Amino acid sequence: MTLSIIVTSYKESVNDVMETLMSIDRQKGVNFDDIEVILVNDAGTPISEKSLKSLSNITPVYVINEENLGPMPTRKKAFDMAKNEYVTFIDAQDVYVYDFALNLIFNQLRSTTAPDHQPIQLVLASRIREELNEAKEAKTKFNYIIDSGWLCNLHAKVFHKEFLKSSCVYWLEGKELAAEDEHFVRQVYDYCNYQLVREIKEPIYLYAYGASSLTHAGVKHEFYARIYKDYLRIMSNYLDIVRLRTPWNLEKVVTHFCVKSYLHILSDYFDRFPEHKQNAMMAFVDFYHKYGKWETKDIRFRHELMSALAVEVRRYPAISYDRFIDDIKRQIAEKYPDTKTTIPKYKLALCLITKDENYILGEWLDHHINQGVEHFYIYDNLSSEPVREFIKSLPYDVQSKVTIIEWTTAKIAPQQEAYNDCLQRFGKDTKWLGFVDTDEHLHCLTGVSLPEFLDEYEYGAGLFVSQMIMSANGQEKMTPGLLVDRFPNRITHDHDLNYVGKIIVQPRKVDCMHIHNCLPEPDEFVLQENHCRMPMSQHWVGTPSIDKIVIKHYFTKSYEEWLNKIQRGRVQAEHYQNYTKFFDINPDMIHLLEDKEHLSQTLNTELK
Repeated sequence: MTLSIIVTSYKESVNDVMETLMSIDRQKGVNFDDIEVILVNDAGTPISEKSLKSLSNITPVYVINEENLGPMPTRKKAFDMAKNEYVTFIDAQDVYVYDFALNLIFNQLRSTTAPDHQPIQLVLASRIREELNEAKEAKTKFNYIIDSGWLCNLHAKVFHKEFLKSSCVYWLEGKELAAEDEHFVRQVYDYCNYQLVREIKEPIYLYAYGASSLTHAGVKHEFYARIYKDYLRIMSNYLDIVRLRTPWNLEKVVTHFCVKSYLHILSDYFDRFPEHKQNAMMAFVDFYHKYGKWETKDIRFRHELMSALAVEVRRYPAISYDRFIDDIKRQIAEKYPDTKTTIPKYKLALCLITKDENYILGEWLDHHINQGVEHFYIYDNLSSEPVREFIKSLPYDVQSKVTIIEWTTAKIAPQQEAYNDCLQRFGKDTKWLGFVDTDEHLHCLTGVSLPEFLDEYEYGAGLFVSQMIMSANGQEKMTPGLLVDRFPNRITHDHDLNYVGKIIVQPRKVDCMHIHNCLPEPDEFVLQENHCRMPMSQHWVGTPSIDKIVIKHYFTKSYEEWLNKIQRGRVQAEHYQNYTKFFDINPDMIHLLEDKEHLSQTLNTELK
C-alpha cells in the first residue's frame, strides 16, 4: 500500500506549514518509501528550500501556483500529480496528533476483510477540532472538541485514488467558498461501497484554528454576508453543470449550505446590517424556487432542513425553526403565487399483475398493508373471476387502498408493459413504487415499516430486494389456509432462484422498468440492502444480502398448485414454466416424478 499526502497552504506562516510537515516527518512504524508528500502553495507565503531540506524522512514535492486558484482546484492539481494508490489531504496549520497516526491508517488499508479482496475505498478517522472560546473576554482560550470521522469534511480521511477517478466526484471551484470540501465528501459517501469503508476510532488529526483560514471566528460571519449572493450563484452554476447526476443528493448538499449560510447571517448580521436580511432571503427564495423542486419535496425539504439546522440551533437557541420555514414559504407565495407545494399521495405503493390468483390475493394485500404499504395498483391479466369483483368482497378499508387496471389487450410482454404503464401513470403519486408478484411477500426484518426502512436508501434510484425461495413443505394437495402457515420453510439447498429478486424504485429517478430491475435516469443507480450498487438492469446478484429485507417467494406452493400454475401460463408470453422445476426446488418430492403412471397423467394435463 502506498499513500500520497497532499498539503495545501495559502497565507499560513512558514512555521505553521513546517509544523504540519514535521507532524508527517516524525511518524513511526511506517516505511517512508511508501509515502509521497506533495506541498502546494496557492500563491501565498513562500517556503524556502532550506526549510524543506531540514526534514529527515520526507522530501516534499513543492509546487507553487502562479495565481491563487482556491482550495479545491489546488487540491485537484495535487491529486492529478499524486503517484500512489491512496490519497489524503491535510491543511497547513493542521497536524497529525500522534506519531503513530499514519501507522493506524496503513493498518486499515491492509485490511483483509474486504469482500472479494477489493481495495478499501475510504478510511475515516476522528479529529480534534480547536475552536476559540466564544466569550469576548477569553479570545485567546480554546475549546477542544472531538468530531466523528463521518463528518462531511476532508480532514482525517484517506481515499482510494482510482475509486475517486472512476466515480467522477466533482471538485467544486471557487476561491472564496466556505465548506467547499463538504460538497466533495458528500459525493464520495454517495458513490462508495460501505463494505469497503474502514473507521479509525482514535482522533488522529488536529483541525487547528487559524487567522488566515476562512473559518476564522472573527471574519466568518462577515465572509458569509459579503459573498452570499456569489455563493448562491456558484452553487447554481454547480447544479447546472451536474444536476442530472444524483440530483436529490445535490439538493441535500445545497440545502445544508444555504441554510447554514442563511443562519450565520441571521444570527450575527441582521441587527447590524438589516439590508442583508431582505437580499439574502430573496436570493434564497429565488434559488430554491429554481432548484428545490418545491412541488414534490416539501416533506423531504423539511427533513433536510432539520438535519442542517441541528448544529446551528444548538448554537443559536433563539432561532425558531418553524418561523424560519413559515417565512420562507410566505415569501415564496408572495413572489411566486403560482407555485404549488404538492406532496405525493403515498410513501410506498406496490404494482402487481395477476391472473386467476384471487385465492391468495387477500393474504397478499393484508400482509403488505401490515408492512406499511399505502396503496396497490393491480393489473388484472384476463382472470376468469375478475379481480374487481373479488376486491368488492374485502373490507372497505382494504378496497379503498386498491386501484384496478383491466389489462386485457393482447401483448407480447404483458408484465413488463404493465410495470411501465404503472410507472408512467401512477409514479407521480407515490414516493416509492415496488413491483412484486402475488406469491411474493416483502418482509422488513429490522422492526420498522417498509416506508421508514426505505428512507435509508433515498439517495438511490431504487432498492433491489433479494428473494428467499419457500419449499412445498411436502404438500401434494392444495389445502385451506394462509401461505405463511402452509409453507413456513425455505429451501435449504442452493438454487438459481435464490440469486434473483425484485425492485422498489423512486419513480422520478427511473426511466423505464424491467421485470426484476429498472433502467435508472442518467447517472442514477440501484442499491442492494448493503448499499452496494446493482449493475445496470441486472436481475440477479452474485451474493444475495437478506439481513434487512427479503422477499419470501412461494414459487411452487403445493404440487397441485404447481400444476395449476403451469396450466394458467405465465404473464410473459415468451416464457413458460418447466414441469420438472418443481422437483429442482423440492427434491424431497422426487417420488412423484418417478411414478410413471402419475407422470403420464400429469404431462397430458400439462399439454392440455
